[in-house]
Amino acid sequence: NEKQYTHLQEKHKPMSKLIRVQGWEDGEKFDKEIVELDRWTTQSADSLVVYVDDHLEVKIVQDPHSPHLGGYIWDTCIVVSRFFNDLPPTIFKSKRWLELGAGVGFLGVVLDKLGADITITDIPDLVPLMLQNLSLNKCERAKAEPLTWGQDKDQLHKLSNPPPDYVVLCDCVYSEANAYLLVDTLRDMCGPKTTVYCASELRNKDAWDTFFNEASKYFTMKKVDNELLPKIDGGVDHINMYVMSYINKI
Repeated sequence: NEKQYTHLQEKHKPMSKLIRVQGWEDGEKFDKEIVELDRWTTQSADSLVVYVDDHLEVKIVQDPHSPHLGGYIWDTCIVVSRFFNDLPPTIFKSKRWLELGAGVGFLGVVLDKLGADITITDIPDLVPLMLQNLSLNKCERAKAEPLTWGQDKDQLHKLSNPPPDYVVLCDCVYSEANAYLLVDTLRDMCGPKTTVYCASELRNKDAWDTFFNEASKYFTMKKVDNELLPKIDGGVDHINMYVMSYINKI
């Protein structure tokens, strides 16, 4: 429903702070606040507090030395968290959400606080970190489950039965091979009434083109105007968000 987005330009407001980061650099501990998107700083931190709005702060622990891309936070999920925060509460309350490639679990915490029944998923190695962050933020409904795209068919069936109302994925398109696996997972996970929010930085054009072309065979792909994304210093012009829904799935 496009009407739910029309108020966003007026609702998004700049904040005096964005993230507080803590960690070590050159053998010295740092603790500072940043007011713009800066993934070099955020991904080098051991812990963060992300200020989604004046009433919602999310604490995150992460591993800046993780061998997995999901072991630390990415800019896109911070932008998406503020986008979701400004949507009508009815999108979240008593709705079933699933996240693919949840990484540290940041967005799952936000969705839990907004009232969603959210299950976050990623590879098994990242589940302990996701659970740690859900516990750290005293989440009431959120759950963390392992899911490897292209595998775990029984787990995928369990997670998608019944189909979720919403699926979200942030920065999940990073290679051509994984793009096909991601589309296959979405096809198996989504029902005819599932809405998918897909947001990503454009780092690998070939990977994105592969994902977009393959997904377009099965889903409508409606781009969210960048003017409707939250205004955060550091820019969001490099982030694309699409709202997807199945084409004629029965």
